[in-house]
Amino acid sequence: MRKDAPAKVYLGFSDPAGADYDLGDLDGQKRLMAERMAAGGWVIPQLVDHMMDADDFHFYRLSQVRMDSWSQGRVVLVGDAGYAVSLGTGQATSVAMLGAYVLAGELATHRDDPAAGAIAYENELRDYATRNQNTALEYDSKPGPPSGGEPSEAGSDGLPDFGSLTLPFHLKDYSVLVRP
Repeated sequence: MRKDAPAKVYLGFSDPAGADYDLGDLDGQKRLMAERMAAGGWVIPQLVDHMMDADDFHFYRLSQVRMDSWSQGRVVLVGDAGYAVSLGTGQATSVAMLGAYVLAGELATHRDDPAAGAIAYENELRDYATRNQNTALEYDSKPGPPSGGEPSEAGSDGLPDFGSLTLPFHLKDYSVLVRP
């Protein structure tokens, strides 16, 4: 990596009430972020100073959408498209890969009826996806690093213990469905 390569920084804050901001007011978004980061320690004040001068600042609301169904006809949603967890828990890829595995297995199980396979996929994965979404909401609503219980304490490096946020799932063995 080059020593003079630009650094990108991502900052965020939790606001259960929903921050009020104008999508078209970039300076207002920067002020809102600066206000929310005002109590930050370490290098946060320097990052905020750089943010105020940045010409590539981007601000958006991270939301969680819960859908009643992940499929319609032969179209099926997997991962963030159907059951986004959260950037904060580090589980999106894991949940998406598990979803892809279950979808493939259920489509193979119901090879003559893809719609039934999609319904079986939802039935198999719905509780797991919902539990992950709930964990994300619990984690995201806590100020600073998680404290006690689920999710577990941050590690000695101050980063969340993402392993503790991983929820168990019993994988079905779909290998019997593989054609020789």
